[in-house]
Amino acid sequence: MKIKYLLSLAPLLVILSLGIKKIIILLMIGGGYFITPEASSILHHYCFGDGETLTLNSDYLRRSPVIVKNLDKMKVGESRRITLNQEEDWRLSYAINGFTLEKHQTKAVIKQHIKFDKTNETFTYLNLYFTKIKISDNIVHEFDCKDFWVYSEFNY
Repeated sequence: MKIKYLLSLAPLLVILSLGIKKIIILLMIGGGYFITPEASSILHHYCFGDGETLTLNSDYLRRSPVIVKNLDKMKVGESRRITLNQEEDWRLSYAINGFTLEKHQTKAVIKQHIKFDKTNETFTYLNLYFTKIKISDNIVHEFDCKDFWVYSEFNY
């Protein structure tokens, strides 16, 4: 009886295993909308966008401790490539990492070319507070992804 029941689940398990990566990405886009809307927007645009530049909402970026710290150290007219450890700013790390930060007289400009790793060598840790889940960046390539530029600016 138990074997017959388990065998009846086999087709469902095969279907789920073929689409589980896509389901994970869709859950990250949907769940991220409420927790990390910048990352959700970037992930959605990468998987379903047309490759056009994405202008990112700057509400959180202007408050990010990593961005604020770097702007404080920069001179007007300076441009820096910023990389961070996820622990420095989880929310920012989900959206952009390895971005260019430019300090102008009255505004900051952020740019990054978005192209996810395809080698299975780059990972992102999702901090669920009670545990961290390691996910390969190449999981997104289950979709027909298009790389693009992300851009944001704000007055400071």
